[in-house]
Amino acid sequence: MEYATSPKDKSLESPPLQEPPTKIYALSEIAQHNRLDDIWVIIDGNVYDLTNFVSEHPGGGKILQGVAGKDATKKFNKYHRPALISRYEARLKIGQVQLEQSVEKKSKFRIRLNFASHGGR
Repeated sequence: MEYATSPKDKSLESPPLQEPPTKIYALSEIAQHNRLDDIWVIIDGNVYDLTNFVSEHPGGGKILQGVAGKDATKKFNKYHRPALISRYEARLKIGQVQLEQSVEKKSKFRIRLNFASHGGR
């Protein structure tokens, strides 16, 4: 005797786990967090709130104060292994930099380069 098989009831499945949406921050908003008691930095396009990390930082707060509210990617990479950020990412990462701003800067740079390469000044 043959039994008809019905497709698996999808309502009984639990939904796949999804990460919460990433918060996007404008450079102007990040720049406002430039004090040791409220310090955000950008590393590789990601935004990190280091306010509660200042006392843990081996280089001290003065080093962090110098990059507060700014893109710290170059300085971070100069003194740290790239994999180091992954140890702190879950605790300190709060979002990403707004993409349109960085794309706009690159586009203007490309336009100037193209103009110069075609005999323009």
